[in-house]
Order: sequence, then structure tokens, then C-alpha cells
Amino acid sequence: MAAPKEPLEVVDCHHHVWEHDALCYGWLAKSHPLLGDLAPIRPSYRLRDFLAEGAAVGVHHVKSIHVEAGADHSLEETRFLGPHFAASRAGAPLVSLNAARALINLVGNRLLICAHHLTRH
Repeated sequence: MAAPKEPLEVVDCHHHVWEHDALCYGWLAKSHPLLGDLAPIRPSYRLRDFLAEGAAVGVHHVKSIHVEAGADHSLEETRFLGPHFAASRAGAPLVSLNAARALINLVGNRLLICAHHLTRH
């Protein structure tokens, strides 16, 4: 698909990225009971990949909301990804935090716009 001449400005309200070199995503290492083989999404999918995919089809991400991707330690995921989003000016992480004290530690993070509880099965 060819990119349009004028890029479409988009605020993507929900996307995931994962970086295996920095974080562990144990759920990606095995088959999923509902989704089956996760091999197609197993490689790292970085913020630059997300932005490049959009640009290839004429989408300019004005802002985006990263929803945690299930790293084994969600707070570490937020700490790692925050600077990447700040540098890109493309997004603000939306994270799932499992403990109130983790939220207290992030209150000063101006990139954190929302936190919610996620139940994992």
C-alpha cells in the first residue's frame, strides 16, 4: 500500500511494544492457550518499529498511548520505555501497575497518564 501524499495525523490510543534485550516477557516464550503459536510476534517490536510501520502507510503518530505488554516486571517496563517515548515525542505510556507503592514511585513521571489494575490468568 502506497503512503498518501499528506500524512494522516493519528493519536493511537492503544498499542504495545516489547524489547527483549532489556526486559523479559515470559508469556511470549510459549504458546498461548487462545492465540496459539506466538512465533509471529515473538521478535522485539520497538517504538521505532511501530512508528516506521505507521509512516510506511502515511500515518504520522502525533501521540500514542503505550499499554504495558506484559513484561515480567511491569514497573521496570515503564522505567525502561519512558525515556524512549519522551525522546520520540510520540507517546505517553499507559501502564498496568500491580502495587500501590509502584504508583507512588512514579507520581513524578510526567509521562505516566494513567494506571490501572490488570488481572493476569
